[in-house]
Amino acid sequence: MKSFLSLATVTACLVSSSFAADSLEGMFKDGKANGELRAFYIDRNWGGTVGNPMVDRAAFAVGGNVGFDTASLHGLSLGAKFYTTNGLGVNSKTSAKVDGTLFDDNKDSYSILGESYLVYKNSNTTVKVGRQKLDTPLAGSDDARMLPNLFEATVLINTDIKDTTIIAAHVSKFAAGTFSNAYSASTPSNAALSVSSGYGLNQTSGKFMNMGTYAINQDTDGVSVLSA
Repeated sequence: MKSFLSLATVTACLVSSSFAADSLEGMFKDGKANGELRAFYIDRNWGGTVGNPMVDRAAFAVGGNVGFDTASLHGLSLGAKFYTTNGLGVNSKTSAKVDGTLFDDNKDSYSILGESYLVYKNSNTTVKVGRQKLDTPLAGSDDARMLPNLFEATVLINTDIKDTTIIAAHVSKFAAGTFSNAYSASTPSNAALSVSSGYGLNQTSGKFMNMGTYAINQDTDGVSVLSA
């Protein structure tokens, strides 16, 4: 029977470069560019809650990402991806009327080098180190608006054992994406919602920061996971 693992979906993210090169020059010459263009408009009529009066919010943004993966040279490959979201100056000048889920925590346009990694593959073992996008039951991209959540991590996958995949990972930093701004920790009830939704007490988005600082405002060594 096949073993089941909670981080199985990360496997596809690790196989970034399946094409091989025979020289350093060929590593880049045979590399592949990739990208995505996004345009997003949101308009919400909100009835409000106790202590939070009705506010109609709207926003428009254009952005996306562009990346490059080198070919593999002796099992080694490199990759990077740049992300951006821009309001183009067309949104309301009144902050309360701008939907923040398309921008950073200040409702401003921003850009970020969201992925920058090294991948090494040898036989049945693959290691990916650096800034990367993860989608697992416990750490996900939550890519519901303009830019996703991104992580700084080391992930190792091994398939030496028949019908079994072993994954070891350590995540040290986190860059919250634009959808994180849907949750506010400004009140105790909102803070509980933010944490239960997989975010934290720190409302910073659009920049890499220590996992513990983001989650509970305390610096930590990060989070480690081993599964099979």
